[in-house]
Amino acid sequence: MNSPALAKGSTLYDELVRELGIDVAMDRESCENLASLAPLSHPGDAFSAFTPGKAFAVIGPDDPQLGHPKVRSCKYVMVADSAISVYFHDSGGIPDIIVSDMDGDMRLILDCISRGSTGIIHAHGDNIPLVRKYSQLFRGTVVGSCQVTEHPSIILAPGGFTDGDRAAYLADYLGASEIVLTGFSFNKPVDKPDSDQSRKRVKLKWARIYLDVLARRRGHELSDGEIIRI
Repeated sequence: MNSPALAKGSTLYDELVRELGIDVAMDRESCENLASLAPLSHPGDAFSAFTPGKAFAVIGPDDPQLGHPKVRSCKYVMVADSAISVYFHDSGGIPDIIVSDMDGDMRLILDCISRGSTGIIHAHGDNIPLVRKYSQLFRGTVVGSCQVTEHPSIILAPGGFTDGDRAAYLADYLGASEIVLTGFSFNKPVDKPDSDQSRKRVKLKWARIYLDVLARRRGHELSDGEIIRI
């Protein structure tokens, strides 16, 4: 799938807003709530322990190949929200980074962050109640993220849309020499209670578009498979 042709002056987020009918004002409101309610760390401080020029593994929920040599060779492990349960069960440990919009296993996510994982907590218009519910429960290193251009300085906008592709953009932001993704299916949405599967499929389409843009920017062609390298 090739990236969409953008109208002059448009961004991927602008195109996403049009296709999914996203309320930008609510995206901003969620971001402002997160900034005012959560005990956020400054990104510069939170990421000081991560050395640029290292390989990052990004773990998705769809049967991740945690034992694959390419995954095992990565210096840092990032887990997308819905994959935290399978990662924790299969590895027995906590990841370096958890990227979440707070609709995954929050009990486990909160526990991992309290034990040393860095949490990247995303605010968007659809999760305002979750932002308000969980923001003050974090104990540990937490960085706020958003998808709007204008946002409080404490909030990071690394790029990407879903937890998985946003994790890849964050790895790029942190200077990753290589980004290895496993457990990603762009055709099979994660089945969550009360989820709109047709809308989820559109979101997965956009996740792949965002990853394609990032891969090309890094000099790669995006290809499907058990292991995706960008």
